[in-house]
Amino acid sequence: VYGFDMTAMRERALGEASVEVVPSESLLSAPGSFRLVDCERCSDADLDFTAPFSLTAGSVASGAVVKGEYTVRSFVLHFDALFDCSGREGGERTAFTTGPQGVPTHWKQTALYLKEPLSVRPGDVVSGTVACSRGLEYKRAYDISVTYQVTSKHDQSQTAAVTQLWQME
Repeated sequence: VYGFDMTAMRERALGEASVEVVPSESLLSAPGSFRLVDCERCSDADLDFTAPFSLTAGSVASGAVVKGEYTVRSFVLHFDALFDCSGREGGERTAFTTGPQGVPTHWKQTALYLKEPLSVRPGDVVSGTVACSRGLEYKRAYDISVTYQVTSKHDQSQTAAVTQLWQME
């Protein structure tokens, strides 16, 4: 930009989670759930966790099938909220999503940009674990670590596992 070499900033930028609106048409898989938190019953300890995930490339939430070879540049995180008061007098059940397929909210989505993009084809599986731990001083901040690998549907090969860390404040 303006003649400046910004490559030194790349590592820092890729180490920070980015809160932004992600267009639903840019998704290469249907969403996968990795954590359920019951806000009425959870403890502080429940908010630090490691959980498995698995995403199949080419199968998107709309039911459409993505064809061809694609480049995965980020993981996208969002949450859904369910308020179930149906067991109470006059209570109802309602829900909303902060995902790219839903009505945009001020929470947007969290993009975790990869240091090395992945090539995937329909049917390939990106799987691994996601670990979230809250900041010691600021409990709304998270360190997010994702370990992932790709298993090819076409030749059953598997990439080496990669781990990347992001900070989210």
